[in-house]
Amino acid sequence: MFPLFVRSYYSLMGGCSSPASLCKRAKNLGYTALALTDSNSLAGLWPFLAACKEYGIRPFIAAEITDQNISGSVICLVRNSVGYGNLCKLITERKINASFTLQHDLIKHSNGLILISSSLSLLCNLQKYNVDLVVNLGDRPTERSSRLWKWAREYGVPAVAIPAVFMAERNESNLLQLMEAIHTKSLLRVSEENCDTSASYM
Repeated sequence: MFPLFVRSYYSLMGGCSSPASLCKRAKNLGYTALALTDSNSLAGLWPFLAACKEYGIRPFIAAEITDQNISGSVICLVRNSVGYGNLCKLITERKINASFTLQHDLIKHSNGLILISSSLSLLCNLQKYNVDLVVNLGDRPTERSSRLWKWAREYGVPAVAIPAVFMAERNESNLLQLMEAIHTKSLLRVSEENCDTSASYM
């Protein structure tokens, strides 16, 4: 059974809650397991582990690795100590290697990791290799999720529905929108009527 996947404020411009607040909220909602999947980073790992211990949550170590050349990404979920070492290597290569690509570098460091993606092109490439692969169907039925589900069934790859959680509480939505506006260099227009954060908080 997969944990709930969340991002914290250690994902630059991609999350606005602390690991502790995410764990506290998960505990209040009855979750027993949580995976912190910050973008290209394990910086929040130790606060996350401490918060999981405090709130009685089973922690899963993970990170979302992005590719500067494509829009797809892969969530790397650690299975064992070998996987943790490989995830650290992936993050390092992503930061220092200008020619880093998921299609090339991910395979070298896939041992001990479960690779989760919603990018069909990445999935097709990864499926050729002996890796632990899971299809991310997203958080709601769409035409894209239908295509991913059909692909998963055709190739016998497990598929899971993973909601996008970027904050612990709904009242953090304005902060999340502000960060998105900064990230995209766009104007910020906030109102209760057009604030759609149903897939962003727990």
